Amino acid sequence: MEFDIRLVAPLATTIGIMVSIYLWILNQKKKRLSFKVLSCEPILKLSGYARRHLQVRFDGQIVDDASVVLLRLTNSGHLPINVSDYISEISICFNPGALVLMADVRATAPADLDERTEARGSLGLIKTLEDRRVVLERVLLNDGDSMTLQVVVRNHSGRLQVKGHINGISKIEEEKKYLLTPRLLTSGGVTIMIASMFLCEPSSFFYWGFEDILPYVQLFAMGLLLLLVGWRWPRPIDLV
Repeated sequence: MEFDIRLVAPLATTIGIMVSIYLWILNQKKKRLSFKVLSCEPILKLSGYARRHLQVRFDGQIVDDASVVLLRLTNSGHLPINVSDYISEISICFNPGALVLMADVRATAPADLDERTEARGSLGLIKTLEDRRVVLERVLLNDGDSMTLQVVVRNHSGRLQVKGHINGISKIEEEKKYLLTPRLLTSGGVTIMIASMFLCEPSSFFYWGFEDILPYVQLFAMGLLLLLVGWRWPRPIDLV
C-alpha cells in the first residue's frame, strides 16, 4: 500500500497549531518568584590527618561544621513584584538545628537593586538574621531582577526553603533545568526536516504541481518550527 504524503498536511497543521497555543500559554504574563541553590560547600574541605590539626573560628567560636550556601532569588515571571504586593517578607529558612552565622548580598541584577528599598541598614537588602532564617527587605523586583546571597550556616543538612507571602504568587518555587524538553524538540525538528527532504527529490519540483509539493513544504515547516522552539526554549542562567 503506497503512503499518500498529502495525509501529512493535516497532521502538520494540527501540530503547528498545538505548538503555537502552547507557546502562547507559556508566555502569558504572570507573577513568579523562584530560587536556585548555586552551591553549598563546607567551609573546611580538608580531610584526613591534617584535618584534626586545623580549626576555623568565627567571632572567636569554632565553626568547623559550617557551610557556605550561595543562593539566587529571581523574578522569573513576566510582571513586576511591587513593595505593596508583599504580605510578609521573604525569608530563607534552614533545617531545624541550623545556625546562621552571617549573610550578605554577593550580587544583584541590576547592580543598584538595594537603592529601591527605603530601609537601608548595614545589611542592605537583608533585614534581619535569625537563628535559622535570613529575612529580606521588601523591594521592587522587575521582570528578570535577581539577588545572589551568600550565607554561612552551621549544622546545615543541605535542605532549605524560601518562604514568603506575595500577592499573586502561590509559592516560591525552586528553579529546575528543562534540558529534556528542548533536546526532544530540536532532535524531532531536525529529524522531520531531513525526512521531508528525503521524501521529496529535487527533480520533483520541475514536474510536480503545487498541491503535490505543499505537503512536503508543510512537513518541513513543522520540523523547522519544532527546531526553533527547542532552540529558543528558556534555559536557566547561572550567575555566580
